[in-house]
Amino acid sequence: MQSVAFALPVEPSKVDVVRKMIQTAVDGEHAGTHGSYAKDRSFKSVRVYHQSTPRDMLVFYIEADDLAKATKPMAGEDHRTAQGWMQLIETITGSRAEVLTEHPDVLVDWHHEEGHRHGSAAR
Repeated sequence: MQSVAFALPVEPSKVDVVRKMIQTAVDGEHAGTHGSYAKDRSFKSVRVYHQSTPRDMLVFYIEADDLAKATKPMAGEDHRTAQGWMQLIETITGSRAEVLTEHPDVLVDWHHEEGHRHGSAAR
């Protein structure tokens, strides 16, 4: 299992809009279509957090069997889930850039049984 997290700044004036968009995706009439799309892209778990301090951020946590497949660019896909995801990203960032396709660098990976599982963070 692979995992990654992304953080995107969100303007305070957009937080309620983003919350409503996410709520509609989770509970709306098309909520059932998201599961099959996620499974097809190898997602195992997706969590979205709202962090309000020191500034408003949305933190996306993704687990997948194949992160490259899970986070491949969605532009041009017809699936309702892909379109909704791109609309959410556009609302947050102001652009349709594929902001979740470039994975961040791991600086620390510590496990309670294994200790540090990642080498030095220096480049």
